[in-house]
Amino acid sequence: MLRAGVGLSTLLEPRRAAEQACAEALAGAERCDAAILLCGPGQGDELPELLDAATGALASDAVVGTT
Repeated sequence: MLRAGVGLSTLLEPRRAAEQACAEALAGAERCDAAILLCGPGQGDELPELLDAATGALASDAVVGTT
């Protein structure tokens, strides 16, 4: 069975934003096998921090992203 969750954050601090969005997504999916991380155009310089926070919050290295 495929389960999916979606999370969104409008917080400006990248680590907190990623953690919030991941928590929301996990609430709908319970666990993460893979994730797609979408970021706004103003977040390019913060991608390493966002990715680090997301992989930590999701307990998965299978994260791909785009802006």
